[in-house]
Amino acid sequence: MKRPPTDLKILNTIYDYYYDSYVDFRLNNKEPESVTNVYVPFDYIKVANHLEIDSGLLLGRLYYHLKIKYSFDQQGIAVPLFDKDKGQHRVHFPLLTAVLAELKEKQIRFTFPVLITAILSVAALIISLLK
Repeated sequence: MKRPPTDLKILNTIYDYYYDSYVDFRLNNKEPESVTNVYVPFDYIKVANHLEIDSGLLLGRLYYHLKIKYSFDQQGIAVPLFDKDKGQHRVHFPLLTAVLAELKEKQIRFTFPVLITAILSVAALIISLLK
């Protein structure tokens, strides 16, 4: 059975696919800073195909887990990580970037001590076998 992708993998895939779109939009947009120009349209089917999971499962994960977990209110105004406007799914790209950075930091904080412990354990085993 195939394991589902982690939140980190899902968000990283969206980031990788749509970073250039976000930057291009920001550079070519003549409007002043606004809420609407932080949202980037994305194709969840394309992301699901890349992750090799069912698109319905991915969409559910985005809206029923990640959106709830990472959206927030700012001065009484909801700021969702994911939303849908005029039939188009969109991601709040600056928020996505912040969430992704946090998840990568958590991964490093978890992985580094485990890796050091494994290295020290192997070194101790080799030393004990040499004696």
